[in-house]
This record gives sequence, C-alpha cells and structure tokens, in this order.
Amino acid sequence: MNTVESKTEYQALKTCLTQIEKQLGWGDSAKWPSANFEHLSDKIFETTGVQISHNTLKRIWGRIPYTSKPSTSTLNAMALFLGYENWSAFVAYEKKKSIPSQKQDEKREVNLKKRWKRRGVVLPISIVGALVLIFLVSYGNGLMPKTETYEFSMRKITRGLPNTVIFSVDAMDANNADHIEIQQNWDSRKRETIYRTDSLVTSIYHAPGFFDAKLVVNDEIVKEESLLIESDGWLAVVERDEVPLYIDSDDFHKANGIGVLPETLQKAGIATGEENLVSNVYWVEEFEGLTLKDVTMETTLRHVSYGNANPCQMTEIIMLCQGQVILIPLSIKGCVSDLRLFVLDQGFNGKRTDLSAFGVDFSEDIKVACIAKNDKVAIKINGEEVYQAPLNEAENGIFGVKYRFHGAGMVTSLTFKNEERVFLDESFPQP
Repeated sequence: MNTVESKTEYQALKTCLTQIEKQLGWGDSAKWPSANFEHLSDKIFETTGVQISHNTLKRIWGRIPYTSKPSTSTLNAMALFLGYENWSAFVAYEKKKSIPSQKQDEKREVNLKKRWKRRGVVLPISIVGALVLIFLVSYGNGLMPKTETYEFSMRKITRGLPNTVIFSVDAMDANNADHIEIQQNWDSRKRETIYRTDSLVTSIYHAPGFFDAKLVVNDEIVKEESLLIESDGWLAVVERDEVPLYIDSDDFHKANGIGVLPETLQKAGIATGEENLVSNVYWVEEFEGLTLKDVTMETTLRHVSYGNANPCQMTEIIMLCQGQVILIPLSIKGCVSDLRLFVLDQGFNGKRTDLSAFGVDFSEDIKVACIAKNDKVAIKINGEEVYQAPLNEAENGIFGVKYRFHGAGMVTSLTFKNEERVFLDESFPQP
C-alpha cells in the first residue's frame, strides 16, 4: 500500500482531515457517530465518483485501530473532495503554504535555545516538541491504549441456511451508561442492542458470505471476529426484506447450468411484473490457501428477462474476499450510467466514471474473468481487459462468489484456481 512517507505528508493528512471536518461543519470528529462516516462516504462518492468505505474513513480518522496507511487512490479521492486535482497537488500546496511559518518556527526555536543557554540549561526543544505532538495526535485520534477488557467469540449451530450463530460476550468492564451492540456484518445499520450483563446472544444469518461481526461500545468497535457462513454447494434465493425466499435445489439445478429462471419464479408464485426483483445465486466456501496474491476466477453467465420490470438487465458478480469484495457490474449498453464497480475499498460510479466496457449483449452468454497476480488485479469481459489496478499488497483470502440478477439469470460455468491447483470447477454442457 502506498504510504504517507514524509513528515510533510503526515502533516498534510492531518490538515486534510481538518479541512474536511471544517467543510462538513459536523462538529468535533471525535464525537461523530458511525452514521456520519457513512454519510461522508456517500458525499465523497457523489463528488468524486470514488467509493471509500465508511470503515476505511473511520480508520483514517483513528476511530478503528489500523496499522496500514491510506492508499494513494484513497488520498487522491479525499484531495479531490476538497477541490484539488490529486493528493500530490494538495501536499505541494500545503508544503508551499507552510514555508513561511516553518522559518518563523525555526527562528523562534533559535531564540528559545539562546535564552536557555543564558540560564545554563540546554534542552532538546525540538525532540520534546515532537514527543508532545505525537502524544496529542495519538490522544486525539483515540489511539491511546484502552483500559477496558472485552471478550467476543462465536460459533455456528449447523451447516447450510438459515443458520443461528451463538455469540459469547463479556462486556462487564463497560459502564452502566454505555451503549453496547452486536453488529452482524459490514452494515452498521443492522445492530442489536445488548446489556453489559449479557454473556450469550444469538442471531440468525439468512444468507451465506464472509462477515466481520463486531462488538460495538458507544459506537466504537472494540472487538471484531470473522465469520464464514458457507452455502454448502450451490444455493439460489430470491431477495426479500427480511428473510429470502429459498429456491428448492431441484428447481435451480438445470442440465445446462445453475439459475433462477422465469419458470422457477412462476413456480414460486412471483409475478412477472414485480419491481425490484433480485435473484441471487451463491457458491461460498473456504478455499484454504487461495488469496488475492494469486487467484483466477472465471465464470460464464446470462441474464434472462422476466417481464418488463428490469429492462436494464442489471447483473452483479461479487467475488467474496476476506473483509471486502470485488463487485463486477454488468448491464445492457444503454444503462451503464447506473453501474457501480467496487474493487476492495474503492468504488467507481458510472455517472462519473466511464464504465461503458461493462455494457454487454445478454442475447449470448457472457464470459467474465477476475485475475489477481503480481500485486495487480484485472477484469476481463469476453476475453477483453476492461479494468486493471494495483492491489497494494492485498492478501485477502477468497471465499467464493455471489451473483445478483435483477430479474432472472443462469450461471453456466465457474472456476477458481491459481498457479498451483484448481480449487473449484463447475462447468455445464451447453446445447
């Protein structure tokens, strides 16, 4: 990951955060709830077309402990949000602006040293000042060690879905007035309030995936545990507000693929004109040893129209990575403005980014590949590379894929592999 190397750039980052806070006018950032970081994520996306997750923003602001430093693309987006061309332009401007004040500081320090020498005392003022600055910055960012001790662990009841997860909690070191919650996944809006005396809490997971469950105290994440809910092979569901509609295996296993087709939806009693109809197909499991250091995912799929409610034929292929995703969007060519591409912690809006290469003709099967190797990721559609970017030393594990068809659709092949071996090969004969 590109880092903020120099003292000048470190100070520029602190100045950047201060300017963003001033521009927003939301008060002291140390008191911001998670909703503010979600709102800021949306604002940056609307302004720049680049998506920075709210968790990444919380890490940058010091609200979540994090050892890595912001990537260049994240810094560029933050600078662009403030009206600068990129991060380098922002740093150059701040450096130029700070030269007069630096000279004044140097002169002031020389005068102070002279005064102390006259008194027979020599102190390393610059070192003391640096230590004080580090202390204040650490304290202001909430990086000081915590005295509270919390425990948070979990276990699944069964394989398959739905699946109840039992959380073991020890939050007795919290105060009676503290607000304690369990968050099932990345969505901070989906939290369950618990009491400090609770030692066991259960939740139902209705969909497979890789989740970062969190113990949250006063809107601050104090413990985080990873949870994998496997699909146990292929799984097909229709999205609903709370509990999805599970499709019987015999109804989505076809001779030439896996899918939720019009006849499947009709059998389930879903009308052809239903708006916001989304069919999901999953294969989620732990591919031990498969990471973003070397992975190739290849798949073939098609969108199938079901009535006139989804004319854009929106389709998303979501490769599940440890804690993040790579989301590859597809649609007919005339609807690419509504697409959103996500690659780990970066997002690109079709309204501000040219995503025309992700517009396809669904009258034929579409071949899509996502290849991560040599610290780069590339996306290919029908053999043509449509996206490439550095991975900044990402080593996330791979946990399968989710397909979202706005309407109906079918998967006709799926392969996960690296240079050493093939982890999954699901191919179906085509007529």
